[in-house]
Amino acid sequence: MSETGVNTGDNPEGGSHYVSETSQAKFLARLYTFHVLHGIGPTCWWSLEPVKTGQFQWGLIAPDGRRKEAWMALRNVAAVLDNSCQPASDLFCRPVRKIDDLLCRVLRTGRDGEYLIPYWRIVKMRDGNTGSPADFLLSGQEILHIEAIDTLSGTVHPVRFEQKDSSFCLNNMVVRDYPVILRVQVRKDRQKAGIPPAAPSAVD
Repeated sequence: MSETGVNTGDNPEGGSHYVSETSQAKFLARLYTFHVLHGIGPTCWWSLEPVKTGQFQWGLIAPDGRRKEAWMALRNVAAVLDNSCQPASDLFCRPVRKIDDLLCRVLRTGRDGEYLIPYWRIVKMRDGNTGSPADFLLSGQEILHIEAIDTLSGTVHPVRFEQKDSSFCLNNMVVRDYPVILRVQVRKDRQKAGIPPAAPSAVD
């Protein structure tokens, strides 16, 4: 994609045009993550440097030289997702209960035993949207470690999980209106042995 972007300003209606700096960051994180999920090639953001057309502020750097939240989001997404990410067919992730407008995909990386699971709700971006809790189940591999990466703040937190039959339960995960990415480490000998994965269950 040769050019994409969204300008910032004071628009109380939110959405994807003339948005707050927080919504610009959410839009960027969603866009670049979505493109990785669907194998869309290089995507050029317009513009890195501050550009003003009329009342609209473009760019990821403010006129005063301050890095906008979207600059941070681009850095955070690029630090986790790259061209080695491919759809996975041997690890499954599903919510315990149905979540409207949920986007959740499992990716294998170029690093042995590592998977990435971006998830978010495809809803209108709002600065005040702090997310809602949900429980998830992972199946198909033996899980050793999970951490959650916030694509806006860049913070990384360990995720507690417990085994339930052949699945692993993640309780009270916050589902936001921008991507949180789970980095999952599995037992390598099970992954290499070609053990058939457990079939994913239907959403309750």
